[in-house]
Amino acid sequence: MRNIIFDLGNVLEDLDETATAEAFAALGSTDWQELFSVKKQHALFDMLDRGDLSSTELWDFLRKELSIRDADDATINQAWCSLLCGIKPEKIRLLQALRQTHKLFLLSNTNLMHIEHIQARLQREYNLHLEDLFDKVYLSYEMGLRKPDLTIFQTILTEQNLNPAETLFIDDHPLNIPPAETLGIHTLHLTKDKNLLDYFALNKQNVLTYVAKPSVPVRAASLIKTKIPNFIPKIGIILGSGLGGLVDLLTDAVSIAYDDIPDFPLCHVQGHAGKLVLGYLAGVPVVFLQGRKHFYEGIDNKDIQILVRTLKTLGCEILLITNAVGSLRTDVGPSQLMLIQDHMNFQFNNALVGENDESFGPRFIPMDDAYDLELRNIMQATAKELDIPLATGVYCGTLGPNFETPAEIRAFRTLGADVVGMSTVSEVLVGRHCGLRVVVVSTITNFAAGMSAEKLSHELTLHYAKLGATNLSNLIRNFVGKFK
Repeated sequence: MRNIIFDLGNVLEDLDETATAEAFAALGSTDWQELFSVKKQHALFDMLDRGDLSSTELWDFLRKELSIRDADDATINQAWCSLLCGIKPEKIRLLQALRQTHKLFLLSNTNLMHIEHIQARLQREYNLHLEDLFDKVYLSYEMGLRKPDLTIFQTILTEQNLNPAETLFIDDHPLNIPPAETLGIHTLHLTKDKNLLDYFALNKQNVLTYVAKPSVPVRAASLIKTKIPNFIPKIGIILGSGLGGLVDLLTDAVSIAYDDIPDFPLCHVQGHAGKLVLGYLAGVPVVFLQGRKHFYEGIDNKDIQILVRTLKTLGCEILLITNAVGSLRTDVGPSQLMLIQDHMNFQFNNALVGENDESFGPRFIPMDDAYDLELRNIMQATAKELDIPLATGVYCGTLGPNFETPAEIRAFRTLGADVVGMSTVSEVLVGRHCGLRVVVVSTITNFAAGMSAEKLSHELTLHYAKLGATNLSNLIRNFVGKFK
């Protein structure tokens, strides 16, 4: 790691929001806590960070909103800056040591009043300025941009001629992490329970260096970007059993085997090639996962997380999942397609169980909109244009590897399931957790147990998946083409 981009607040400068509330309470206000709770969404505070609002306009706003009309500018400024607690000596020493071997940059969403206060304290306590600690200081109010705007990261990379693969970005806010990762920058989300100093140590050459290992999705995306530079896919597509032939539709395709990506999960199931393929489908940049992981393989939750989060880190906004399923409905038979509108999880596992990585998403997520309504409407309209029958229904995810019993199928049908399969649910959960919009199309490969005299087998699944592949390929190609 040759370059490090530091956030300021809660990474270097300690912050105390309670002190701010107490300072304004001392001026007679009882509303600061309520105002501060919506700070991140208030247009005025965004304007302040972008330099579109003067200190005088801010003070006037606070006088009115906090009912402190008698407070003068200096008093309000002092209360405003009570948030700032200073930079500890050990962090100053860390920056000075790193500066000997790394290029350091500061990137902060901040305002003039806070920076003036921080600069004055640095001068008073250390006889330093921020410019003494960094090769370049980037401040939102001077740039007219705020994180997580992608442009602010692109500006630094371009101006400083930085290689993203050799650059680390450290920030305390989870929303600021994904844009940097999209560009291939390594990231460290510094949560309250983490100490910045713990991530640096002396190496064998007695040089201070970064020791934290970036997550597998970040490292995978960085490697993938070296194979196809300046390529940012809009849609990630997971291909199910027997459906890998869809990659033949790509132009300018670049294929990377899973086993060529360090720590990437490998595929061992027939019909899953185990390749990541990038290219253009109907003129739209996409990435295919030609193979997935299933809980019946005895895998770790992280295997599924890595696959989906790599798509997110590469820049995908939409996750399109295909799969092979058994039908619980007599009116939708083998080789037909179904658009999934909801699911039931009978896999007795959840890919989000375990330590939460807040750099991708929050601990708790809603699932009422898991299957994106707008994307479903576009998919249905596309099927209608192509005269391709497209049923809609509920997916029931089971653990496998055995097919279900007739009694289980009767129970699932009673509960409202329309199709059954051994994948997808976990991918949807991870996709929604990291903010991907999800749409799922299933290929019916058989009637479920007890509904047909035909013996169930994986070979049967692959056979009917191949029969349905023509319609599915045509549907997906035209659906993707609507996102040019």
